Amino acid sequence: MQLITNGPDIPNELLQIQEEGNLVIFCGAGISMRTGLPDYDGLVHRIYNKLGRSLDQDLVDGDENYPPDRILYLLEDHLNDRNRVRQITREILTIPNGKPMTTYRNIISLATDKSGIIRLVTSNF
Repeated sequence: MQLITNGPDIPNELLQIQEEGNLVIFCGAGISMRTGLPDYDGLVHRIYNKLGRSLDQDLVDGDENYPPDRILYLLEDHLNDRNRVRQITREILTIPNGKPMTTYRNIISLATDKSGIIRLVTSNF
């Protein structure tokens, strides 16, 4: 069964398992990128740009291989202003009005079993 035009063919057996509450859907950050939101690395760079800072200011030895959540923690620590970093993060992650939310609605619908329980694990923000 295809739920969307040109979408993947989902076996009926899988849909039945999901309806019975025996399936958990894992969804990656690529879903959010369809609405124009950045991936995790892009989020970090946009936060730094909004603050007028460079990653080199906060990373030990300029090591950009830190995971993004660690980089943001270091930024909050260096600025000593957790609220400012989190406010900018909220601004960046606010989906503009008028952007289609169809994908999110479809995922929630697909992840909801017949008893109304949502079984969804996501790495989205």
